[in-house]
Amino acid sequence: MKYIIITGASKGIGRAAALQFAKKGTHLFLSARSNLEDLVPLIEEKGASVSVFRADLSISGEADKMMEAAGQEIRRDNPEEAVLINNAGMVEPVGPSISYRSEDVSRHMELNLSAPIVCAAHFMRSLEDNKGLKTIINISSGAAHSTIFGWSAYSSSKAGLEQFTKTAAMEQQDTSYPVSVYAFSPGIVDTPMQESIRSVSKDNFRDLEQFKSYKKEGMLLPPEKVAEALERLLESPPSNGSSVSVNSYM
Repeated sequence: MKYIIITGASKGIGRAAALQFAKKGTHLFLSARSNLEDLVPLIEEKGASVSVFRADLSISGEADKMMEAAGQEIRRDNPEEAVLINNAGMVEPVGPSISYRSEDVSRHMELNLSAPIVCAAHFMRSLEDNKGLKTIINISSGAAHSTIFGWSAYSSSKAGLEQFTKTAAMEQQDTSYPVSVYAFSPGIVDTPMQESIRSVSKDNFRDLEQFKSYKKEGMLLPPEKVAEALERLLESPPSNGSSVSVNSYM
């Protein structure tokens, strides 16, 4: 049995990944702030089983609750393969860092950095004695390696997530049954996050017109293509701790 946990599964890449991985012999554990019930019949039609857990991972403690529920299922089922896809994320606050407020930065870092780390820690503990194939995929961004006006919080959180990926993978080398940990940059994808980016002012985001042109000129990747690339990553994984781009799996 394959067990796959996906955060931020209600829309965008998370939703597409849930549908992509919905196959016979797979159990999906899906989490999101919004209702996921509409996904359940679509997944079951494909032959997979599914659990849903409503959680706002931008709130401290919610990731623990979610992963405690998932951990109970993992320990019960002892899957041959287990995957955690840390997909939930946000771009806000967008603007010069001088304008940031503590509550906005705290919420951002909780969702984009703290929650993935907490989820990964629970995942590794729950599967510590499991001899099967175990993988964590942290959804990153090219922004982790770029300097973009208005995105200091987003770039920082994604850079932090990539460093966590490398460090966690290194630590796992010393364990009896190591977990593989990867960072995956999906490229520029046609998601609600992109809609949010296009709605900000140019004063807050100097690359606004460029991002509008991506949509206008049909340059945005469909989430389904990214989900297919994620599946290929699992089929042909890189070395543990790697940060990879969607382009490597298209």
